[in-house]
Amino acid sequence: MQQMINLDEKRETVTISAFPEYTWVDRRLTWDPEKFNQQHTINMPVEKIWQPTIVLYSNTDGIYDPTVPVMVPVKSSGRVHWMPPGIFRTKCKIDVSLFPFDWQNCSMAFRTYNYDKNEVQLAARDTQVIIDQFYYQSNGEWDLIFCPAKSTSNDAVEEVTFFFIFRRKSLFYIITFVVPCILITLLSVGTFIIPVASNQKIHLAISVFMGLTVYLSMLARLTPETESLPLLSRFLMVSLMSVSLSILASVLVIWIHERLFITTFIYSPTRIYELRDCDKRSQIV
Repeated sequence: MQQMINLDEKRETVTISAFPEYTWVDRRLTWDPEKFNQQHTINMPVEKIWQPTIVLYSNTDGIYDPTVPVMVPVKSSGRVHWMPPGIFRTKCKIDVSLFPFDWQNCSMAFRTYNYDKNEVQLAARDTQVIIDQFYYQSNGEWDLIFCPAKSTSNDAVEEVTFFFIFRRKSLFYIITFVVPCILITLLSVGTFIIPVASNQKIHLAISVFMGLTVYLSMLARLTPETESLPLLSRFLMVSLMSVSLSILASVLVIWIHERLFITTFIYSPTRIYELRDCDKRSQIV
């Protein structure tokens, strides 16, 4: 494996650059090195020899063999060791229930295209994908944690599946999503602290509600439309519900305050005497 190019969460696909390593023995390609000037290895075009036609069965773009047909080194014993480079695009079921602290398990399934298991038997040489840290290019958003491999067999064909366990680097999402959402939610407490006479309770509550709505729409554009709901989306929904209740409570408090203020101001005995004095002064004037 050379690089994990892209993990598209909306389309649930992953693109990986790798060098699949195929090894088999072809008895028809054997020779005696003594008769050919101690020539133990030759390079041949891949079109000129037999190959097992192993394809990416779990592809998403319709390209079953995305490898480059490079030269094949063949040994005098008939052993063929082929490592063609290729860019593989495969499906990946995304689980964002713990977003942005989630893990993703993506797999690539390989099987023969022209032969059944009686003609070609597949086996994974290692139980883990080999990653050369000198050539591997790390991804800015995902860390590659573990890469097991497994061989499976059914009634018709044999299949080799490689699993890629990726962990999301959550620092970017903590700074841009988690911390602002928590701070905006904490601002909703101000609706219960601001005095009613200032007439800013409703303005603050609606501003907090709109801010949380914007972050919820941004999060919806990032995550796929699956059954699993992100943890951050749940937090935003609960925050929106609490802010909505605070808006209703603020409206009720302001309504009660205005009603009591009008009743107290107009119908209090002191206010009646003030109104009578104003009428007398106006008559004198």
